[in-house]
Amino acid sequence: MSKTRLLRLPAGLIFAGSLALLAAILLAAFSIRQAHADEPAQQTEAYCLSCHGKSDLSLTLPDGETLSLYISPRC
Repeated sequence: MSKTRLLRLPAGLIFAGSLALLAAILLAAFSIRQAHADEPAQQTEAYCLSCHGKSDLSLTLPDGETLSLYISPRC
């Protein structure tokens, strides 16, 4: 085999592998998005607001500052 042929083979394999990886990532992203699209928005909001609808829900940051995690259900 010539040197040129030996150099082309790995590049072709890398390209094919990259395409396969990209296809797998796109397929996974589409599957995840489709799974969430099937849930009615009202059920999702009710689930989130079961915690975030509580006005006393907060998080204390490392510097001592308190961050409110409350979300008004009217938004």
